[in-house]
Amino acid sequence: MRLAQFDRYRDAARAADLARAVVEAKIANGLAVLAHYRENNQVSAGFDAGRSTMESAMAGCAEANGVAELDGHEGAAARAYFTCLMEFNRSAMKWPGRQKHPAPDPLNALLSLGYTLLMHELTGLLEGAGIDPYLGYLHQPDRGRPSLALDLMEPFRHPAVDRLVLNLVNREMIQERDFHTAGDRPGVFLAPQPMKKFFAEYEHWMLERPQEGDPRWRELLKTEVEKLAAALGGGTAFVPYRWRPGQKAEKGEGKGDEPCSTSSVTI
Repeated sequence: MRLAQFDRYRDAARAADLARAVVEAKIANGLAVLAHYRENNQVSAGFDAGRSTMESAMAGCAEANGVAELDGHEGAAARAYFTCLMEFNRSAMKWPGRQKHPAPDPLNALLSLGYTLLMHELTGLLEGAGIDPYLGYLHQPDRGRPSLALDLMEPFRHPAVDRLVLNLVNREMIQERDFHTAGDRPGVFLAPQPMKKFFAEYEHWMLERPQEGDPRWRELLKTEVEKLAAALGGGTAFVPYRWRPGQKAEKGEGKGDEPCSTSSVTI
């Protein structure tokens, strides 16, 4: 499998197709998440403009010439997405824009923590399938970075991790007081007990089904790796995960047909 992976990596056209598919799926899933939240919530005058920016970025992916251009479209879409998404943040935590390495605020810290857990799950699944997790297509190889795991994670970021984080902070399960600084070290850090709570909620979330009848989130990660293995073996094209918002109410998002009101702390 690693030989097939390396052959595909050397094939620039096939590698570009895989990277493009990943970015398009990530943007599409971000649009789906925003549409899901907007259905029962008020939005600002700039919300539609942000969605239009994302749609233009996704259209631009089809004409992108290489990873650098794809990165540009992905970056533009991500900035617009987070601006729109945080309209549904009903916690006391302020959003300074997506920042990392280290995260300077609680919201960014929670997002980065969730992404890190997801990355490690995908790294283990790739290794178990005999695929080198460090040989990426969108994320270029870098020392100690599981670039391929990061590639596969992109379509799952918004529907899996971002929605989990909003649920936790809007329901006040994790609050700003749960974070602290550490002397001269930059960034903020989650205290031990809230960290345990986050791990428990993450584990519960990954065993949930995105919609009724769907595989669980953890099963979807495994399926994603299996799809990639089939594509590397030459049997099928790799089609990244697309999230389908439906009618199933999730914890903290209302019940049945009840509206998801942002006048409360649930979303």
